Amino acid sequence: MGTMLVQPERRPARQHPRYRYDGHILVSYRQDERQRLLHGRCNTISEGGVGATVDGHLQPDQVVNIQFSVEKAPVQVRINARVRYNAGFNHGFEFIAPNPTYLQAIRNSLHRQAARASA
Repeated sequence: MGTMLVQPERRPARQHPRYRYDGHILVSYRQDERQRLLHGRCNTISEGGVGATVDGHLQPDQVVNIQFSVEKAPVQVRINARVRYNAGFNHGFEFIAPNPTYLQAIRNSLHRQAARASA
């Protein structure tokens, strides 16, 4: 399971604040009638998406499925996402209509981390 650090990145205002995150991510997508898998590491997370380094190259606007774990969630989070950017092996993924249960698990994890940091 990944480890979260509770300091939002210092960038211009975003729809959702991003937090540093270190955890495994699995990216799956279809190409040439075959299912492809890429492994990687998440480095940021928010309620709207994740940033990750993966072992392949994905195109902006490509739709993929991502799987990762968050603290105290009973199952892995599985969400469809759109590739928002790529810079080498670094990619940004925006969640597409996330399942409310998964989104709540992400929110709960972010709130727990924030509460521990302010305690």
